[in-house]
Amino acid sequence: MGQLLKLRDYISRYETDVYHYVPEFIRLKQWQWEQAKARWEAERDADGARREPGETWDFLLDKPSWWERLIGRWRRGPEPEMDEERSPAPSLSRAATLDELKWQFLDDLFELQLRWASSTMTHISFVDEAWYGDERLKYFLQRFPDTYLCFYRPVAAAGKAAVELETILLTPAAAWCLAFVEGEPDNVVIASTGRFWVERAGADTVKRVNPVISLRRTEGIVSDIFRRHGVEWPI
Repeated sequence: MGQLLKLRDYISRYETDVYHYVPEFIRLKQWQWEQAKARWEAERDADGARREPGETWDFLLDKPSWWERLIGRWRRGPEPEMDEERSPAPSLSRAATLDELKWQFLDDLFELQLRWASSTMTHISFVDEAWYGDERLKYFLQRFPDTYLCFYRPVAAAGKAAVELETILLTPAAAWCLAFVEGEPDNVVIASTGRFWVERAGADTVKRVNPVISLRRTEGIVSDIFRRHGVEWPI
């Protein structure tokens, strides 16, 4: 799963010690998966069901070596108090197959990620319930490796102003600034260099703000942050 480092302007556990929580998430995820899978197999054995053939889940073993190249040597801090995170979810035992178990596990871990991206050990942000149903956010967190770090529609301080940026995905190869063109199915979006693009649906047209404008703003702020901190990474 990609890691959700920042969501809007919510406080984030990662901001207290990003060097610690990035690898800690990978360890916690692997520990939880092993516990969930072992319990599921034990329940199947207890029911007399035949255990499925051995499987691997390769992305659990990903090593964040690129992160080390980006920010320097790991700085290990004290282990966080994770007892509340380590209780297996009851829904996992209802999975009929191993694949179903994996998806249920990812959905439960998605909720954990939202908690991490909206709280520290001592403070908590009030999260809009709509984020739990955000399919695009879930896509970023469930379809990419653990070493992909997501800043989802973050609010950044640019001088004295707070600026909402486009989504940023920090990958092993580059930092991606991503904007999405919203539109109805089968409509045609006509791009231009002006302030507005046009979405055409039959004879009707709707103006939409050119997403390249906000992408350039996001790229400029990310470039400035990288430059000030001596980070050399493609954008």
